[in-house]
Amino acid sequence: MTSRFTIAGNDSSGLPVAGDVSWTWRQVWRDLLFLHWRVAAVDLRPHIPPALTIDALAGEAWVSIVLFRLQVAPIGLPSVPGFSSLVEVNLRTYVTLNDQPGIYFLSIHADNLAALSLARLLTPLPYAWANIRYRPGRRDCACKLRRLTAPAEELSVQAEFAAAAPASGDDPLESWLLERYRAFAPPRHSPALLQSAVVAHEPWKVSPARVELQLNSLGGRFGLALDRPPDAAHFCQEMAARFSRFEPCAAPPAARDSPYC
Repeated sequence: MTSRFTIAGNDSSGLPVAGDVSWTWRQVWRDLLFLHWRVAAVDLRPHIPPALTIDALAGEAWVSIVLFRLQVAPIGLPSVPGFSSLVEVNLRTYVTLNDQPGIYFLSIHADNLAALSLARLLTPLPYAWANIRYRPGRRDCACKLRRLTAPAEELSVQAEFAAAAPASGDDPLESWLLERYRAFAPPRHSPALLQSAVVAHEPWKVSPARVELQLNSLGGRFGLALDRPPDAAHFCQEMAARFSRFEPCAAPPAARDSPYC
């Protein structure tokens, strides 16, 4: 079931406006911890579709690990026990296509095998199962992830944050990393093509987080050394969102990354 709204592009608050999109999924994200690292664009390039430009802020590319509890259901239908709730840990980077900023997911781990199997069937996103233990609290959280099938990957992190998020500020890095309303992915069986989906939600309100990273090998298969303290970290208690389905998008034959990356 879908619900049609008119959007295209983003207004000054970051919310999509003016265009035509069919919303397919409603989601609620809870207890979101964002961990961000500066990386070299040259290390990312082999893992990003050629049509996408690796986005950079002040000449620096970034990747983020985002972990959260997810509740998802089709628009107009109730949540389904056993399918609608999961913990997700994704590794993403920042890209543009035809001057549209967005997110590209390098990996997505989840702890609900039924839900991720459905997600792999209905979306091109790179879901994989992992054993994830996530303990969120009012002022702190802890997460342990373990995936033993090749490639073996592990994450162990603790974080502390303010109990309530401050009003949205003017931090350019925070806005650049968080206020993105489009996701790109290649079809699983046609990696030379490209699809995109649109997401709509309120602007982010996040608290800075103090992080203790004990173990992190999620970047290893992409040649990214992320076993060091993140360069920035944020926490958000909750965000409700709507997602469109993934649709083919027109793309140039190859992107040209910033010469400063």
